[in-house]
Amino acid sequence: MTTVAVAVRDVLGVDPPLIASPGTYDQEHVMRMGHIDQCIAYGPGILHMAHQPDEYCRIDHMTDASKAMALAEMRLLGAK
Repeated sequence: MTTVAVAVRDVLGVDPPLIASPGTYDQEHVMRMGHIDQCIAYGPGILHMAHQPDEYCRIDHMTDASKAMALAEMRLLGAK
């Protein structure tokens, strides 16, 4: 499993689904302009609600996503 997937599992207690989004993200520009060959999009929210007039995000989902991203970053930087 990747570092991010393991961090998500450690925070949420479930393996994250890996999906291809129907929309576009900025990581294509990060990869192209930054010459980075591995880039993912991860964050809170309900995918089918994205960019809809009634889109919303629960606070606990934002908190959990922040914890998972911080844990993944710490591990990628070598913290135990």
